[in-house]
Amino acid sequence: MAWDEWAQLKSDAATRDSGRMRLNEAAASGGNGGAADGDLVVHDDQLGKMGNTAYELREKFGVDSDFARPSTFTASIGLFNGTRPI
Repeated sequence: MAWDEWAQLKSDAATRDSGRMRLNEAAASGGNGGAADGDLVVHDDQLGKMGNTAYELREKFGVDSDFARPSTFTASIGLFNGTRPI
């Protein structure tokens, strides 16, 4: 494909898709989620809930990984010795 042909295809696509949403541009006026200056707004209670959820997920992962640890260890020993674990 020649460079001129590529440039023409890009131009045609830009013309055809001019009404679609573009993620690499700022939102149109009035579409900033309610923040006056366009920044995202997060309140402390929202951050607290997110932090709490992350902490609970970390704790659950720790418990579940402890549960899986013996079978994982047995499997790794079997692989190291060239045998299949029971």
